[in-house]
Amino acid sequence: MNIVMTTSDEAISLRETAFAVALAYLVAFVCALNDHIERLVGHSEYTSDDLKKLMPPGDPQWNALWRAKLTVERASQLARDTEYLRIVTRDCPQLTAVAEDYAKRLLAECNK
Repeated sequence: MNIVMTTSDEAISLRETAFAVALAYLVAFVCALNDHIERLVGHSEYTSDDLKKLMPPGDPQWNALWRAKLTVERASQLARDTEYLRIVTRDCPQLTAVAEDYAKRLLAECNK
């Protein structure tokens, strides 16, 4: 799909929308990951070492959580909550940076 912009305002709006979608999806994924780990360890306090032991890199559960229907539904809800996304952007600079990169990749895919 090739997206053709007629004005710079449309391009800005598309970038903002892509960023909101990317950030919402990443937040939803982190929530799904937290929920999954809490179920596995039986409590909400765990360390990054616990995460590495329970879900090492390459574990298929990462992809399953990323593609899960609940993750998609949660991301859809979050993407519409602009105030929440504003707070996440302010309070989570590392996640925001990942979302910006993800949004750029999404836009690049759309323009192929």
